[in-house]
Amino acid sequence: MTEHKEFRGELTLEIVPERLVDVCTFLRDHEDLQFKILADLTAVDYYPQSDPRFVVSYDLLSVYLKHRLRLHAAALGEPPTVETVSGVWATANWHERECWDLLGVNFRNHPDLRRIMLPPEWVGHPLRKDYEATEEESFDYLSKPIANE
Repeated sequence: MTEHKEFRGELTLEIVPERLVDVCTFLRDHEDLQFKILADLTAVDYYPQSDPRFVVSYDLLSVYLKHRLRLHAAALGEPPTVETVSGVWATANWHERECWDLLGVNFRNHPDLRRIMLPPEWVGHPLRKDYEATEEESFDYLSKPIANE
């Protein structure tokens, strides 16, 4: 942990990226904490800031204590990368795929990192602040063109 913040009763811990899996495992397994649920995972793009540009945010829930906790870990490098926590919480598998798909954050050692929301042929990551939006054809879930309105 490098720092902590409290805002409106919510605690956020900033985690050194290299220790992310160790910290998550400790928070899940410690009998006095029991953060057994990864409720959400997303990333924030701080563009044009570059150090760090991307920070991954993990929202944890301890049903045992009726507490919530947020973790932040910087995604460093190009592509921005953090270690997967899918071995700690199985639900991270889908959350990390969504984060990669929309923001381009890479999760090292992820078992199946591929697009989950956009078609496989999509180029880029549309929630990045520097994403160049173009006039795209609309596609339904079967990837068949549908009428422009």
